[in-house]
Amino acid sequence: MSKSFTLIELLVTTTIILIFGGLSLAYYNNFNQEKSLKKETQKLVNAIELAKKKANSGEVQNCSSFCGYQFLVNSNSYAVNICCTCDTNGNCANPTPIITYSLPSNINSLNSFATIFKPLSPLVTPGSIRLKNNNITQCEQISINQAGVVENQKINCLEPTPTPTPTPTPLCVPPGGWGCSYTRPCCYGMPCIAGICIH
Repeated sequence: MSKSFTLIELLVTTTIILIFGGLSLAYYNNFNQEKSLKKETQKLVNAIELAKKKANSGEVQNCSSFCGYQFLVNSNSYAVNICCTCDTNGNCANPTPIITYSLPSNINSLNSFATIFKPLSPLVTPGSIRLKNNNITQCEQISINQAGVVENQKINCLEPTPTPTPTPTPLCVPPGGWGCSYTRPCCYGMPCIAGICIH
């Protein structure tokens, strides 16, 4: 008598292998999307740090007067600009792009943001930038505080849905029930006599 596997055993084994293979492929794709988002986040942080370093070093490129370096991000790109002149509010007037980056098609910024790094001035316009990978519900948030310190963290892109506040319903005692009082009346306007709702 020869020993061999039955058709059912082969089918069960093949099904289990296919299920695990499909799950691992889905997790691998998700992992690659997260790595892509982290890579773009790091590139954006590096661009912010570049603008800060150029401003602190006072590196001037073809400017008669120098205001600082601007970092600017919109939905699909970001740039480091040199500001040769600033307006009366300290905003960059006629920025000249030095480096411009385009975000990949599956990653975009959920908000626009601009800040200026001025030479020998630690104060910048604080704010945050959210990068979203459209293939997964994952975001990275880059925050710049007023001192110019850049931090990033992974966040969930789904906005929490506000829970509706229930409208308070007055507690009332049903007809024939006991425990009615001035603060807990009888339902349907029934009279309360000696703590009992009379119907």
